[in-house]
Amino acid sequence: MSELDHVINLFVFVIPGFITVWSFRHFSGQKREGEFEYFALSVTWGLILLLLFELIVPHNKVVDSLKNPYAGGLSLLIMGFVLGWLGSLFNKEKWFRKFIDWSKNHHF
Repeated sequence: MSELDHVINLFVFVIPGFITVWSFRHFSGQKREGEFEYFALSVTWGLILLLLFELIVPHNKVVDSLKNPYAGGLSLLIMGFVLGWLGSLFNKEKWFRKFIDWSKNHHF
């Protein structure tokens, strides 16, 4: 595997997470903090999207779609945008905000 293949695989992993974080912040009105935080959240949500993709799509289809980084990347981008949008809708709900505030005060 060449260096370019490694870079493309990294982008397929990070960019959907970036889209998730961007769409959440765009629709919820939250401001962006810093570059490192944005990158760390993008990597984290990229991993979560990949795991969700693995749960939703049958295993043999995941392997086939990830062989072509453009097909796998497009699927993950769409999932990332939808997940960020849904997250912003939950963030605006009072019951969800109360739960978040409660969880900050009561460490698990």
